[in-house]
Amino acid sequence: MSRSDGCPSETTHTVRTKRPGNLTGPGLVVFDIDGTLTRSIAIDDLCYLQAVSDIFGITGIEPDWSGYEHSTDPGIVAEIVRRRLGQAPATADLAAFRARFVALIRERLAADPGLSPPVPGAASATAAIDTDDAWRVAIATGGFGDSARAKLVAAGLAPLTAWPFASSDDGLARETIIGVARSRAGQIDPTAPTVYVGDGVWDYRAATRLGMHFIGVATGARAAALRAAGATTVLPDLQPLVATLAAITP
Repeated sequence: MSRSDGCPSETTHTVRTKRPGNLTGPGLVVFDIDGTLTRSIAIDDLCYLQAVSDIFGITGIEPDWSGYEHSTDPGIVAEIVRRRLGQAPATADLAAFRARFVALIRERLAADPGLSPPVPGAASATAAIDTDDAWRVAIATGGFGDSARAKLVAAGLAPLTAWPFASSDDGLARETIIGVARSRAGQIDPTAPTVYVGDGVWDYRAATRLGMHFIGVATGARAAALRAAGATTVLPDLQPLVATLAAITP
């Protein structure tokens, strides 16, 4: 999970990246959603904590997910329940939590789509990369698939829901989710770079464990946390992304 203000409309245009001449096939860019493509962290946290309270009766949780073993929607709630109630949540209760959380997200976004605005540059950068033969694209989010897609649609990024897509419905650990996204993206040049674009320390850790390049998207304390964890490339938004990808080599 990861999270707002509006941004000016963007003019979408194609920018071709330049890649080293010895690379004959495409690389891969995998995107997180919350905080990376959409500024939806605030509404996501609000609905998540409400669902935790509604289903498990647990309140007073601080939405700092960096200390959780699995910073994914099912992983966080399972750990909250173990910490506060001393037992693993029942499968039926986890299903009820998922349904409640997704319903809250859909309800809030139906009333106000502006609660999930795009990160500046998201539309133009993703359109440019999607049409660039140098790259394949995919989505790998720690959120539930239904709520993740709803946030993309609210942000005006509906075309991204048709990309190769993996979510916490596909696995508990973020590394597993990214692996599923990579598989669904299809064949890539094994000598070409693979890149994960995310906003959280957990995103950086997962990319590092998988041997992927990492591009952070964050400002303020979140950017400082990424740099402290070891991330060397942290952008304030997605407007410089195409140029940043062009500079990456295997």
